Amino acid sequence: SSSKLLPEPFRHFMEDPTSTLAEFFPSEIAVDFEGKRNDWEGVVLLPFLDAKRLKDAVASVEEKLLSPAQIARNVPGNLIFFNHAPEGAGDVQSTLPKSFAGLFPAKSKMTMKTPPGEFPDDVKCFGGDDSVFPGTKVGLDSPSGFPTLQTLPVSGALKNAGVKVFGNASKKESLIVQINGIDENLVGDVSNTRDVAAQLLNQRVQIKWPYLQEALVVGVSDAKERFVPVPGKPKELASRPNGAAEWGAELQRISREYIEQYGVSSGSSRIALHCRACEGLVRHPDGSLQKRFAKTETTVPLQLVIAKHNAPPKRLDERPALDASEAAGDYTEGEVALFLGRSHFGALATVTEVSSNGVSVCVAPVPLDTGAARRILQGVGQRYMQGGELARKLGVHPKVVGQITGAVWVQENAKASRGDRVDLGLNLKHNGKNLCVAGFCRPTQGEKAGWEYSQDALRVLLEYKRAHAWVFSAVDAVEDMREGVNLEDALKELPENARLSAMNAAKAWLKAHPIARRPLVPSSSVVATEEGVRTLVSTNASGAKAPKLIDLEGVSPLLLMRPVTQGAVVDLYAGGDFELGDRVVMVGDSGQPAFGSRGAVVAVHSYMDAHTQAAVAETVEVLFDEDFVGGNDLHGMITSKRGALLPVAQLINLSHPPAMPNLGTAAPKVVVKDAKGDANKPTQWSERAPRIQREVLVQPKIPEKDAKGFASAKGAGRGKAKPVPTAADVSSARMLSMLDVAAAKAAKPASAPTVKLAKTPMTVAELEAQMVKMMSAPLPPAGAPPNIEGLKKLVGVKKQPVSVKDLEQSLLSRAQPPLPPTAAPNVPSATNEPRKPRTKKPVAPPLPSDPPPPPMPSAALLAASASAAPPASAAPAKDAAPDTTEPKPAAPQRMVPRNALLRAGASKK
Repeated sequence: SSSKLLPEPFRHFMEDPTSTLAEFFPSEIAVDFEGKRNDWEGVVLLPFLDAKRLKDAVASVEEKLLSPAQIARNVPGNLIFFNHAPEGAGDVQSTLPKSFAGLFPAKSKMTMKTPPGEFPDDVKCFGGDDSVFPGTKVGLDSPSGFPTLQTLPVSGALKNAGVKVFGNASKKESLIVQINGIDENLVGDVSNTRDVAAQLLNQRVQIKWPYLQEALVVGVSDAKERFVPVPGKPKELASRPNGAAEWGAELQRISREYIEQYGVSSGSSRIALHCRACEGLVRHPDGSLQKRFAKTETTVPLQLVIAKHNAPPKRLDERPALDASEAAGDYTEGEVALFLGRSHFGALATVTEVSSNGVSVCVAPVPLDTGAARRILQGVGQRYMQGGELARKLGVHPKVVGQITGAVWVQENAKASRGDRVDLGLNLKHNGKNLCVAGFCRPTQGEKAGWEYSQDALRVLLEYKRAHAWVFSAVDAVEDMREGVNLEDALKELPENARLSAMNAAKAWLKAHPIARRPLVPSSSVVATEEGVRTLVSTNASGAKAPKLIDLEGVSPLLLMRPVTQGAVVDLYAGGDFELGDRVVMVGDSGQPAFGSRGAVVAVHSYMDAHTQAAVAETVEVLFDEDFVGGNDLHGMITSKRGALLPVAQLINLSHPPAMPNLGTAAPKVVVKDAKGDANKPTQWSERAPRIQREVLVQPKIPEKDAKGFASAKGAGRGKAKPVPTAADVSSARMLSMLDVAAAKAAKPASAPTVKLAKTPMTVAELEAQMVKMMSAPLPPAGAPPNIEGLKKLVGVKKQPVSVKDLEQSLLSRAQPPLPPTAAPNVPSATNEPRKPRTKKPVAPPLPSDPPPPPMPSAALLAASASAAPPASAAPAKDAAPDTTEPKPAAPQRMVPRNALLRAGASKK
């Protein structure tokens, strides 16, 4: 069938049984399944092609039988090379602008070269003394990324070891590489584990033979004990006992894993190393690059460890901190970086000039995070229900809910193979892997294991039941779902064609439903609801005004951050903890999205740290502010292509930025330009983050005379506004008050020292008289009418409601300053206070040990106490000593707004 792809004069070589190449194109091809069941899993056994016979056959075809286009297509053309150009190579317009944006500018150059031709016939490709091209390095000197077996003493043997091929163990013999010793450069004496630990602890070695990856040795162990460095004293060793059975089982598991995955047999191991593999570089704030090692340990047998690699990868070279002579670092003009200053943290900066004093950049300021995204995404929630409640609303058995929300395998009959089964379940959860579809179900919040379902899950189940109710009935009729559902039993009243049509219709309905696009995520993931994401999209749909650019000069390269290459360099400021709604900026160099793109976190996927047992963010889903090439629609939540799933190492959290140092005099300087754009003298730039100016709220004042309301601090009310006192006025008033207090203390005569007398016990009669005096109403001032309302309150007379007008007059009269002693006080009639809502409080029963409370005074006792009290107008005795004590100042009255008085007023009947 593929012969039609060739020109007509060449087709007979494949189709004609008598052609010279007929044996290379057989009509029947043998397939080696090697225990596999499916055709696509087998290995096709094609005959080896003779290159000389093929070339002779092609040369036998005359060129006159071919068209000019076919002849040109059969001639080797030039090779096209693309080389990276950091300085740029001009602008390139896109040929598919609807799908791919142009490059402005392009960062690569294209060159064309003539192909080198065919491999020389006089040079051997495999075998012989000249099998390797001259200059090729092998062994420990081989370049990084080219594994070799010449780094350890090895031998090969055919064994039936069960090496896994495509995930399944091979049933035939495999070539196993046997390790016959250890690296002679690794350690000298291996008879004593303590000596090995003294030589290798805190040293860097190469693991994962033969691919070789750098690692840090953090422990050395054998069957009896494990040696680790003492914290703070790296040259001292600390040992702890080891379980021989557990240690042996762990080494056996590792050896078996090497045989099954790599075909490498390490033999018996007596000593093992505990290493942390190198994961890349980390950039520190001082500009240094240091290697970053994993937090988890890897146990490696001593035979599979190499001391060093003579040709390590250059991309993992460490770099010391930048000094004063490297003021500009290695930045070039036109390069784009991320600004890390305390102000405008996370803004894009373009290098405009490089000098010995530093770098001049143009910064595009970033708007401050107002927290709107966090409030939107974290404020929208869903109500979840148990499976039993969901089953009652659906009118089915709870078992059906548990099966339908998972996988439901349906087959034509009991004799059908497993490959012919069809899954008709919603797959909202996976019990074995603890996965679920966020927003539709989640694990039960409690000790009891189970699942909870949301209102969206109920809506999907109702739609599914209305469309294909027979699936629910079939699941309810099957007792053991491990065997699946047979169509012959579920739809036995229908013919075979109708049964298959019903199954295919249900499969098509599930595939077309939006729930099919929602992925299964770990139950520990935090995902925003669809309603919250769409609300967030609508809030930032309108484009904001572009900020005014800021020119800075004298910028240290430590305040600039280049794009992060995944797997190579990780910046110390990248990653960390993330929450829903956090504003982030892209710092990766993948281009999807572009470097410096900003957005909001809509999902956080975490993993459980084995050491701290805490959830650590690994990847996040981000809704970016603009569409970009390669973006997704967040599994159908939005209509635009603005979503992306990114590792946390490629993002910086703008909502919770790291603590940046205060540079002081080393801070960059702002280049101030006039109206014509000419640069003036630069000014020192404040590294202090911008503060939010809050308005000072002034308490409302007492209404003035002839005013219609309370005076406002701004003069916007109906009263007469008074000017807000300044800081100088407040300081002057405070000083005058202090002077008045000091003068009053100086004029006051010194009082005689008081003598404390011992308290004498009181008799029962004196105690009763004091209690009667305490329960009596207070004496009114001279010339004032008696307070009848107080006596009525004591004897239980019900008070009458007071009007709002009377209450305001009472409050205003109390707020007036006291009159001089010579003037008669103008005391208004007492008014009732606002009624408070009645509340019934539980009264605890008295304990048997507590004494009974005293009886309440009766009305007769109160009347007797009132008659026994001296009259208010009685003159003092002539021989009484004059009262020299100063009168206490009246307690300040606090005014409240009128609306508060209305709310606290008397209740309507």
